[in-house]
Amino acid sequence: NSKKSREQLLLFAKQYVDIVAKRLENNQEYVLSELSHETAEGTAQYLTIKASQMVGYDYGVMYFDNITNVPFLDIFQQIDAGNFSVQYLYDKMPYQTGAQLCLLFDELDIPNWQEKLNAQTLEYPINLYDILKEYVDDTLSEE
Repeated sequence: NSKKSREQLLLFAKQYVDIVAKRLENNQEYVLSELSHETAEGTAQYLTIKASQMVGYDYGVMYFDNITNVPFLDIFQQIDAGNFSVQYLYDKMPYQTGAQLCLLFDELDIPNWQEKLNAQTLEYPINLYDILKEYVDDTLSEE
């Protein structure tokens, strides 16, 4: 059911927005840096995924040399096993989380999200979180 899956995606989006809001309260400087990184690198990763799809190349959000479609939770298992350091979460995860957010925007059909990013300035930066928060707040207030 398309409506049900949309409702589920909105629920996940709301949970993400709420978690980031709490994280901003606890450590605004760090989280804003992370959100900026996620926006810059995640949108680049998103474009790589979209270009790959156009040419029929199998590439997605969490692809490693020997594994495709890696679930996000596997990263924590790999950190626990000593295969990745915790620094991976800051250095590399924004590429994947940002790309996943962009794909979510496409799935939710968020209007003009790319134009909003392109309209940002140094004085008024916009990140993926801002776009999703605005959409979630507007959508849930209408329901």
